Amino acid sequence: MQDVGGSHAAILWSDTDIHPEALERTGGVPRPTGVTRNPFPFGVVAICLLGAVACGTAGGAGTPSSHATPSSHAQSVRPPATPAPAPTGCGPFPPRRAWIDEVSSAGRVTWQLRLPTDPTMQGIALQPVVIGGTAIVAEENAVYAVRLTDGHQLWKRAFPKVGKGPLSFASDLVYGLWQYRGTVIVLVGQVSSASRLFSLNPATGAVRWELSLGKQGETGNLTLTGDGGLAMIYGYATLTVVDLTTGKVRWGRAAGNSGGPLAVGGVVIAPADGYPSGKLMGYSSRTGKLLWTRTGMPSEPEPQLASGVVIMTNANRVTALSPATGRTLWTVSTASPIFSVTTGPSGIAVSTEVPSRLYLIDPRTGRVRWHVAYQGGQAPPLDTGTDLLYEGGKRFSLVDLRVSNGSVRWAVPAPATSFAHVPRFGAYAVVIGNSTKPNAPASVTAYRLATGKTAWTTKVPTFVEVPAAVAGADLLVQSGDLTEGCPA
Repeated sequence: MQDVGGSHAAILWSDTDIHPEALERTGGVPRPTGVTRNPFPFGVVAICLLGAVACGTAGGAGTPSSHATPSSHAQSVRPPATPAPAPTGCGPFPPRRAWIDEVSSAGRVTWQLRLPTDPTMQGIALQPVVIGGTAIVAEENAVYAVRLTDGHQLWKRAFPKVGKGPLSFASDLVYGLWQYRGTVIVLVGQVSSASRLFSLNPATGAVRWELSLGKQGETGNLTLTGDGGLAMIYGYATLTVVDLTTGKVRWGRAAGNSGGPLAVGGVVIAPADGYPSGKLMGYSSRTGKLLWTRTGMPSEPEPQLASGVVIMTNANRVTALSPATGRTLWTVSTASPIFSVTTGPSGIAVSTEVPSRLYLIDPRTGRVRWHVAYQGGQAPPLDTGTDLLYEGGKRFSLVDLRVSNGSVRWAVPAPATSFAHVPRFGAYAVVIGNSTKPNAPASVTAYRLATGKTAWTTKVPTFVEVPAAVAGADLLVQSGDLTEGCPA
């Protein structure tokens, strides 16, 4: 995919270990796919659906604001202490807080901006998007543009609640964030009847176009196509491509329920309509013309994209399909059921369940380059091109494997990270260490790729759920308390 980038559900987030469902539920609250809302090891109260009005939720303005507010400038870089319990209208507990921090390559927090939050709402974690010298950040019902040089807030675009019904409380929340040719694409109210897409001007926050996605909303991951489209399944059964230049729907086709379509260049791939179909379909992203049909797939196909090929897994078998024709390119069998598939410059990494192994596969030929014992759990390895790094082991460690043969080059103790994957940051691998104590600061630690030695450690105010974004020579780390709004 050219000319795209940013934070979205369709894995991108990029080769994440998110496993989407058409609609998940957490504590009785609908949770759209592609949004990182993971279980965590301490008690957290849930949002009260019936009390959404009584709890008092903050309505968003429909126009961007660029004037200075108490939160519109970078603040002290010292992580603030956990606040004392304060009344929120639903109970005496600390309100939820959120921040965006810029960390330099020397490990110094150069600026920190606190983002406004509604204490009665839970946050939605999205990776920041970088466009030129501006960071685009989403938090709850708003999108912010922040100047990278000093953390100054340039503008804010807040989205109002729309409609009525059990899901209307989520109709203003931002669920997806992308960039396309210098514009900001925003998904709001993913599963509500008011689900809609916006294209924003990154310089001003002005709306270029708005598109309603129908009464049933968008129900899976969204995928950027190679020709300026956004492919999705909405209404649980309609495969659709939206043109990101015009904001118009190019075409729609009946499709099966899935975690969302794939897109490779000008081809969109999704399961066929009907259950159990056991079919995958390939369509032209421009016209919707059916290019190929592939039968003999699992009853509910969940294809993945890895190194430019379509990957299907079934028990202990990995099958690679051509995205242009749907034909089988190669098949690899593993010694135990497959747990995850990720990709990088070195090839396709496949981890398996008990016995847990890590396989590195050549995407062109399907040849297994090597396989070794693996203790990485759910977290996908970071592929640097010369090494694979993962976190795991009996004594929690950051482990570096040589791409050439899978042998361990170094292993060092590392903080336990919950959800925020290990990114490469220049000559470092960065690990986010989250505390098991609610609303406590998180650590950001850089390890030298050459030796595994610690280069520096700094802190950000609270829990980090999504990968940090690299912005030139700096790192953007977005954090937010996991405290949810109202007692169940």
